[in-house]
Amino acid sequence: MHLRGNALRAAVVVALAATASASLGDRLPDFKDCVKTCTATNCVPGGPAISLQHRLLLWDCPSECDYSCQHVVTDKRLAREPPYREPVLQFHGKWPFYRFLGMQEPFSVIFSLLNFLAHDHGMKVLREKVPASYPLRPFYIGFGYFGLASWIFSCIFHTRDFSVTEKLDYFGAGASVMYGMFLSVVRVFRLDKDTPKRSSV
Repeated sequence: MHLRGNALRAAVVVALAATASASLGDRLPDFKDCVKTCTATNCVPGGPAISLQHRLLLWDCPSECDYSCQHVVTDKRLAREPPYREPVLQFHGKWPFYRFLGMQEPFSVIFSLLNFLAHDHGMKVLREKVPASYPLRPFYIGFGYFGLASWIFSCIFHTRDFSVTEKLDYFGAGASVMYGMFLSVVRVFRLDKDTPKRSSV
């Protein structure tokens, strides 16, 4: 009986996870029909050529159809009279932003790049101003590298959303936060010293 209860709970979790993976926009009949028609029409030998900047970022015919149909459906929903309560829906867990030079979320790419440059500048200042003899210097530099990695992964993910780039982004951000927590413990309790700081009784 106990095993059956666990199996039922596991089945519910899996079912919820499967449901959560799609957005409302993905399930619209208009969107599904649009993608199906576009793929059947364009994704054939001799179909429309994909521009170089899109091919460089691994856009192919099915993904072009998916992107185009997101905007076709969204534009139709925005133009409807009377208007929908929520005319703009998410597709694949993301809002239908307009891409630029093949980048799916150009502003997010720019902000991620600016954060990367700020971290890079901070590390240069750290190396110049903090003496090599300071015991916490390697920990701060390590924290900087985690920050640089997380913003590079964020930049890549917002340029082109694949399963692998999404995981890199989330794991990079998580690793940066975890290292920050580790560094705070090292800094507060001065674990970098031979005789760490101890709280008084």
